[in-house]
Amino acid sequence: MAGLGIGSFVLLATGSHDDPPTGLLVTGFLGVTGAMIVLPWAMTETLDLFGDGSDENGEASEGNG
Repeated sequence: MAGLGIGSFVLLATGSHDDPPTGLLVTGFLGVTGAMIVLPWAMTETLDLFGDGSDENGEASEGNG
């Protein structure tokens, strides 16, 4: 999403039009906004920030290994 939004803004910046295409403005805004919403969620899902070792159900893992 971030790549889509940033790419749209790059196209807007490098374009030689007097008035920018509205579609690129909307795509850029939604792409960057969506990335700001999704990225923190993805980071908390992939990283164990608190190091509690709990599984998806919130139960502590037994460490059989």
